[in-house]
Amino acid sequence: MLTQLTYVVYLSSHCFTVLAIIVASATADEPDASRQSQLFLDSLAWGRVCSVKSTLILQIDRVPSDGRITIPRLNNPVKAVYFRGMPDQQLELKALVHEWEIHFPSGRQADSGQAIVVQLEGRPYLPKEPRVVQPSTDGRFRLAAHDAVTHGECLRYEPQPKKNTLGYWINPKDWAEWHITTDRTDTYTVEVRYGCGTGQGGSIVRLECAQQNLQWKVAATGGFQEWREIRPGKLRLEMPGNYTVALRAVDLHHDAVMDVQQIVLTPEK
Repeated sequence: MLTQLTYVVYLSSHCFTVLAIIVASATADEPDASRQSQLFLDSLAWGRVCSVKSTLILQIDRVPSDGRITIPRLNNPVKAVYFRGMPDQQLELKALVHEWEIHFPSGRQADSGQAIVVQLEGRPYLPKEPRVVQPSTDGRFRLAAHDAVTHGECLRYEPQPKKNTLGYWINPKDWAEWHITTDRTDTYTVEVRYGCGTGQGGSIVRLECAQQNLQWKVAATGGFQEWREIRPGKLRLEMPGNYTVALRAVDLHHDAVMDVQQIVLTPEK
């Protein structure tokens, strides 16, 4: 049974596209086959997209002349990408600033009538409408990379399982923000999980929240997905309400600032 139909307008530098996402849910007695056979809607230049819970199905009706199968970027980690019926043959997903691009193995291209399955964590979530992060039962805020809103030319969320990070931070003017809400007053220890390639350390970054700044120099970790935790200081939230946590580069020392997988705010009390 279809419960909701949402049209999302997506704007990029190349095109103005309407992506139609069907958000479907089934009753307890609805068979699995019924959920898998929901109708696709015309939406993109190459075909149609259907969303069934946490799975996207990309139905290829017209193979584009440049061979690019793209969809608007989502703020969801990606578990797997493959042609329907061939889950053991994974396809490469490349995260661009505003869209995701599906890459095919050498010598293999998509054909009209084929479908690509994209398995996500959670229901599809477009990044332009920020999530508001709630504290967990232990009072911590866990600000995941996929919860961030990115600003600028290059910085983006990379959803692949081996990454699941904010990456391509090569423009020092790019920055990211998270939105949180709290019903308490407290002081929080800040912990940042990040990675930085060999020879790429030395950039200066600043975390901003509630008119407070924490600034530190990034140390190399041996790789951009070689994770390390750093605790740059503490933040005080003086009253209940909504807050923005911003992460900016003060100085780019080499080619890239760092990758950021998550920020955790742990209350003292």
